[in-house]
Amino acid sequence: KGSEGEVDFIPPDCKYTMLSIDPAYTKTTRADPTAMVVLGIFNSLDSEVEESNAVILLHSEEIKLEFPELKRKIVQWQEDWDPDCTLIEDRQAGSMLMQELRRSGISVTPSRVKGSEDKITRLNAVADLWHSGLVWYIPTQANERTVLQLNDFPAVEHDDLTDCMSQAMKYLRKGGSIRLPMDYKVAENDEWTPPENGYY
Repeated sequence: KGSEGEVDFIPPDCKYTMLSIDPAYTKTTRADPTAMVVLGIFNSLDSEVEESNAVILLHSEEIKLEFPELKRKIVQWQEDWDPDCTLIEDRQAGSMLMQELRRSGISVTPSRVKGSEDKITRLNAVADLWHSGLVWYIPTQANERTVLQLNDFPAVEHDDLTDCMSQAMKYLRKGGSIRLPMDYKVAENDEWTPPENGYY
């Protein structure tokens, strides 16, 4: 845990990975940063749901960049992680960014926020995933900042990493990728399939 990116255990084999991005493009001191988390889905036996899918936080970043630099940074993240899905909040900064990324040949999925949903409501909607032991993280310094922000929310200066996590969990939950113990039990021969774009 001593340095950025250092871990003290080997992460599980993930059958699905996703980037979740809450974009902002400005370098001003008071502005929110762009936040990004990389999540993986893996098969876990250490949860309340026997042989269930679980989520692990592989990486997280907060960075302040102007629009052209941010676009290049996301292209770099794509190359570094080769995600199955790139989820971007579809409001304000995100809408134009998605158009530009698609012109560059990058497939992105919009995360649409309903006007009646505030940030606390969105996080509460997926809180049971944490309580059920279905969310893990690699203990790097960056990821521990994300966990700290989640724990302290909403009493934090910036909550962009929290937004990334909540929109990603909502996407995976709505697509049936992550199931809770109280969920209807699926047939034993049902196979997990990766989520498809267009849940929102």
